[in-house]
Amino acid sequence: MKTTFLYAQLEVHDAAAEIWLNDVPLLRIDDRTLRAPIENVALDAWVIPSDNVFELVFEPGPTPSVARSQTRRELLPKTAGALARIIQFEIGASGEAADGLVLAALSYPPQDTALPEVEVQLPISARTTVNLGPGSGRFRFQDAPLLADVNALRPEIDAVLEAMENAYRSGDVDALAALYEINQIEVMRAFPAFDQALMRTRLAANVGHYAKGPEPVRRDPALRDERLVAYGRLVECVDRDFEASFKLNDPDGRGTASAPTFLGRDEHGRLRVFR
Repeated sequence: MKTTFLYAQLEVHDAAAEIWLNDVPLLRIDDRTLRAPIENVALDAWVIPSDNVFELVFEPGPTPSVARSQTRRELLPKTAGALARIIQFEIGASGEAADGLVLAALSYPPQDTALPEVEVQLPISARTTVNLGPGSGRFRFQDAPLLADVNALRPEIDAVLEAMENAYRSGDVDALAALYEINQIEVMRAFPAFDQALMRTRLAANVGHYAKGPEPVRRDPALRDERLVAYGRLVECVDRDFEASFKLNDPDGRGTASAPTFLGRDEHGRLRVFR
């Protein structure tokens, strides 16, 4: 039985930063907004066997598609900084770093280094390679075909997202389960406590909850800013504000819930939901 889980933890002050694992962006914080300055994200469904590339992107570009490529020079606030860690926790741990085992850490400015008092070129990337053991075996996205230019993919991306929207609007659990099939199989491998019956129950509850509202889905194609990730094997469905393109409107008035979505091609060449 699995007794430990891996999380990435990001802590940011007076800045914005992203955590990437194996060329996949998993968490972004800009603590100049109302977002909490420290968050955790589960890693087990993204960890590949043996060596994993862990990256901290400090002060990324203004939109997802240029987050690591569009450069600028700025004088940073004296209090600006970010710390990214991979932490192994026992089941039931609090999620605080002190209660886990830190397996990798990246920071800007680097530990025991003062922040420069001159303009620096941004974004700044720090990365390391960390062996995280066998993980849950080889995931399908590792062998997915390389994708073409994002613009060429957009009709196929729209078709997948529209099928997801229609399933939520109609309350069709079977259709949504088919769309999420690859994701669900691999999540069950990464988290053995999630068996097929539990996954089905959770999905049905989720669909039923959002279907209670007049419009369960919110997506604005005018805001789209997809980017190729996972070394070109997946496309992240994301908007210019770094929020997931696919969002669900809470029928009880609690705002919207982002649903991060990563698409890739299956062995038949079809664009599918991998995560």
